[in-house]
Amino acid sequence: MVKVKEEFKLDMKANVVGISLQESIEVPYGDIQRVFGAPEEGDGYAISGEWRFSDDHGNVFTLYDWKATNLYYSDYPTIMEFRTNDEPQEFHIVGNDPAPAKRFKDWLMVKINEGKPLFKPAKEFNGMTKAEAKVALSAGRDVINRMNEEIDSLMQKKAKYELAMRNIASTFSIPFSIWGD
Repeated sequence: MVKVKEEFKLDMKANVVGISLQESIEVPYGDIQRVFGAPEEGDGYAISGEWRFSDDHGNVFTLYDWKATNLYYSDYPTIMEFRTNDEPQEFHIVGNDPAPAKRFKDWLMVKINEGKPLFKPAKEFNGMTKAEAKVALSAGRDVINRMNEEIDSLMQKKAKYELAMRNIASTFSIPFSIWGD
């Protein structure tokens, strides 16, 4: 096993302005979350979540999924499907310098392979971290929106059915109340 000096730390408040893609890794989302906790919310477009890191030399790094969910491509996995997939996924490492980014990648892989948490667990809600609860809430809203669309469709069909029944009743001079007006 490679010995890597403890020079990086999880730093979700690190200023990431001016950094660019340096490296990438492929690991299951769950392995990253187990070590570094839930990610911060991404940009809601191409990134579903990110972790920020810094070192004592002023270097900052961000680890995130890039265009891996249906935030970007509608036929890609949902955020929840992406995060619960046990298969390795690609994550980008962005930073401000290639040399420390390579050391950061090595450190990151050692920490992920060790599997020991390096974060203080967030308060949980019903067994979920705040970030996981946000994802579940968003998924719940999507289900409710789809159900509302289905209800609207059924109400339109019902209105067409009632109009047809009224027309039939009118044609044969039958009070519509027979069908439950």
